[in-house]
Amino acid sequence: ESQETLSPLFHNLGFEGLIETAPDKGEYSSYITDYDMFIYCGHNAGERYLHRENIAKLSSSALVMLMGCSSVKLQDHGDFDSSGIVHSYLLSGSPAVIGNLWPVTDKDLDSETEAIMKKWMELDFNLSSLDAVKFGRKNCKLAFINGAALVHYGIPINVKR
Repeated sequence: ESQETLSPLFHNLGFEGLIETAPDKGEYSSYITDYDMFIYCGHNAGERYLHRENIAKLSSSALVMLMGCSSVKLQDHGDFDSSGIVHSYLLSGSPAVIGNLWPVTDKDLDSETEAIMKKWMELDFNLSSLDAVKFGRKNCKLAFINGAALVHYGIPINVKR
C-alpha cells in the first residue's frame, strides 16, 4: 500500500528514484551524494543496500529522510557511546536526518511522509526541516505513539524546490 500512496506523490513532485527495485551500492551512494534530498522509504534505514561505514565515508550535503521503522534508533553499548546509522549520515556531511525511533504502522508512516512532502513541496517552501517533523507528527492517526517516533537529528534547514 505504501507504494500506491507514495509513488504518485513523488512522481508528481518530479523526484527521481527507484521503486520496487533494489539499488546497488553505486546507485545508493549517488542518491546520497548527488542530490539535495535523499528519501528512503522501506524497512529500517536501508543499511542492507549500503553499510553505515560506507555512508560515513561519502561526501553529502543532502537532507536525509529515512522513513522506515526504527530507522534512526540508536544502539546502546553500555558504558560506551551509542551508535546508529544516523551518525554515519551526519559524518558524511548531511546537515539533517529525519527518521523514526521505533516501529510505526505503515499507514501512519505513509501519512507522515505524504504530509511532510506535500507541505514542503506544494504549500510552504520556507518550512524548516524541524517544522516539517512537527507537521508530520500531527498527521498520524496515532499521534502520541507513532507520531512521537518521528525525530530530527542535526540542524534545521529550509528546503527550497
